[in-house]
Order: sequence, then C-alpha cells, then structure tokens
Amino acid sequence: MNVTVWFNPACSKCRAVKSLLEERGIEANYRLYLEQAPSVEEMEGLISKLGDPEAMQLLRPQDAAFAEQGLAEATPTARIAAGCATPSLINRPIVVHGERAIVARPPELALEIL
Repeated sequence: MNVTVWFNPACSKCRAVKSLLEERGIEANYRLYLEQAPSVEEMEGLISKLGDPEAMQLLRPQDAAFAEQGLAEATPTARIAAGCATPSLINRPIVVHGERAIVARPPELALEIL
C-alpha cells in the first residue's frame, strides 16, 4: 500500500495518524513539508486528490498568516503560492493514497481512503 502523510512532528493530529497507521500495520512515507517546502506542482496534485478546486481545505484558516495574506478571498493560485511560500499554512495531516487524499482531522478520517 502506497501511503504518504504530509506530516509535522509537532502536531498532535499528525502523531495520532502515525499511531493509527502503525497500529494497523500500514507503512507510510512521511512528507516533512515544513523542512522542505512543496512545489506548486505538488500542491496542485494535492488539490486534485482532495477534490478541492478552490484550495480551501489545503490551508489552515486559523493561522494568522492566512488572514494577514487575505487568503479567504484569494484565488486558488494565490492560495497555492502562499502554501509554497509559508508551509506552516498547510493543513495537516494530509493522508494520500493513490489518487485520493484527505485532511485527517479527526485522525480516523485517514481510514476512509485506505
């Protein structure tokens, strides 16, 4: 099973997804997106897999940078650029399996696509 988790080790939801997968014997690749900012192409791929053409699920509206950058009214292209420039804006954890992805909040949502 090819599973990738967009992962922030400081995030309790990310750690809960990791534990959930480990408990079920599911191996995953953990994409440390804060250490290596995603490319526009990666972000576009996530949006497609999330089924989120407006790129609203992809970003954290509660993050101060979201409001500072006016992302609620921004275009999807601007939201993608913001996520690439400020990876802390990216919602997490995002679990990707095949051509599907889900923001696993709560963590049990990850099981829906596995």
